Amino acid sequence: MKELTFKKVELEALNKLLLSFKLKGKPSRLRMRIVRLVQETMDEFKKDHHRLIDEYALKDDKGDFVLIKKEYNGEMQEFHDFDDEQGFKKEYATLNSELFIIDTEKYKEELFVILTAIDENEEVLSGQEAIIHDLVYEKISDALA
Repeated sequence: MKELTFKKVELEALNKLLLSFKLKGKPSRLRMRIVRLVQETMDEFKKDHHRLIDEYALKDDKGDFVLIKKEYNGEMQEFHDFDDEQGFKKEYATLNSELFIIDTEKYKEELFVILTAIDENEEVLSGQEAIIHDLVYEKISDALA
């Protein structure tokens, strides 16, 4: 089985890209099959992230999370406080690195629709969007080769 893989941390950008294409009819339906797979995995990823927070974050006597204020990007924001912050970061990094896998044989037609949509995209792209388009196109092309 040939596979197309993305790290789970990349799924939000992939989902945004897939939804950005203006498609009608069959191409839209085929694209949405992949979108549903991505979104199901994103939902699972979010649940796993919340489980990690629940496992590692400190709670007060009432069972509420202990929040601390830290500066982030020039603004004070609230963050969870951890007894074992390094342990949490290690587990979170592991979660981010887990792979989302698409069977390229099963979803061959859907993936060709996405390649065509990227090829026919007439938007001027720069920065992060251009990088994501290129990355996704390359990964799909390689997986289908």
